[in-house]
Amino acid sequence: MDKKIWCGVDFGSSKVGTIIGEIQEGNIRILGFSFEETDGIKEGEIINLGKTVDALQKAVSRAKEQAKVEVKDVIVGITGSHIEGKVSQGFVAVGKGRESGEISERHVAQAIENSKTIHLAQDQEIIQVIPNSFRVDHREGIKEPVGMLGVRLDANTYIIAANSTSLRNYELALTKAGLRRAAFYFQPIAASYAVLDEEEKESGVVLADIGKDTTDIVVWYQNEVIHTAVIPIGGDFITHDISIVLKIQKKIAEKLKMDHGHAYPDIAPDEEILVELSRGKTKKVNKKELAEIIEARVSQIMNHIKREITSTEYRDRLASGIVLTGGT
Repeated sequence: MDKKIWCGVDFGSSKVGTIIGEIQEGNIRILGFSFEETDGIKEGEIINLGKTVDALQKAVSRAKEQAKVEVKDVIVGITGSHIEGKVSQGFVAVGKGRESGEISERHVAQAIENSKTIHLAQDQEIIQVIPNSFRVDHREGIKEPVGMLGVRLDANTYIIAANSTSLRNYELALTKAGLRRAAFYFQPIAASYAVLDEEEKESGVVLADIGKDTTDIVVWYQNEVIHTAVIPIGGDFITHDISIVLKIQKKIAEKLKMDHGHAYPDIAPDEEILVELSRGKTKKVNKKELAEIIEARVSQIMNHIKREITSTEYRDRLASGIVLTGGT
């Protein structure tokens, strides 16, 4: 049986993740994975190349030790406010004149490729093309057109573009770590396939991935990607708010958030907890006050998500609502 080894690298704002898997007969077996924290990336862009490379090397090394394999080519997941999504179309003639022809894989690939002919800013390039559906002559909403007869094939796609300089910096980090980029992927798209089921994507759903510095959004309807967005606000903003309001160090605020935080002041107990500070000092923190701090920032994030949903024409058709994921 043919086996294929693949390696994925996820560049997050707080950590670099690596996973190595084996694909056989359509099934995936995880061989190794690792995460390494870093502050070399902010809002989806490298701000310290050395720290990013160091975290990448450590994460990949540990994953390879677990998997007991060597890897060179990696699939790279990225995010950031520099990433933009666009709906596009591309077409190809199938028959001759008005005579129908049989649609082949080559026709499908060419129609998808032709959809890349869109206007981009000079500093942007396409990293991912998602085929949503196809049209064969007058027939819309076709998912598998191969083998059908038609004169013209149209591909409806969703295109992800990113800042070229940001991409080159990621490639440089990979090169310095002894790796090669096989492909770039927009992180929340990949998360969608891991978190959402087919029924949710068909009936309409919003995936909101709340990370350290950003909140990434993907809107699905009829199993098609119809909208994406990157909101430059994430869980680290909540930590910062706690630190400022309670006048405590950020690392202590993060622990307080993780151990005792939630966003519902109405159900938070009106009781105090003793927080250990530096130099042997302590501070009493009211759980209800903590929840109020968190609620304010979470409400802001949710309002941004709502605004993105409202901007689409499908806002009243998302029967499966919102699915939240992320490390916050």
